[in-house]
Amino acid sequence: MPWVAKAFPWLLMFDAVMVLSALTAAISLVRRASRMTAEETRGLIAGNQYRAYRDSSRHLRLARRAVVIGAAVDVIAAAILLITNRLSPELADIFFLIIGVGFFVPLYLSLSVLEKGFSVFAKQCESLLQKSTHR
Repeated sequence: MPWVAKAFPWLLMFDAVMVLSALTAAISLVRRASRMTAEETRGLIAGNQYRAYRDSSRHLRLARRAVVIGAAVDVIAAAILLITNRLSPELADIFFLIIGVGFFVPLYLSLSVLEKGFSVFAKQCESLLQKSTHR
């Protein structure tokens, strides 16, 4: 399976781009939240856009759980196949390296970073709204 070995560096490069894109999006959300005013927050809440950020945070948290479950199923399936001698060492490498390290770990990291960015944005909106209503 030399084609798998040739594809792995490309997969890692794609993974790095995916994680960096998620990090950039989260940083821009957090920076935007730190610069928001109370009037902008009221506009977000009036247009129900605030709820979309809060719901996105919750959905990303659920998606992160699904990724953990998928990774666990991958590890369990590979372990069972290795124990029963139905899996060659090359295929075990594919299960653990390509699918695990090359797919599940970067996806989990990206979802975690995005979820944190959305939750910080939603919390900042809530705190700005509470400050503006208490004045």
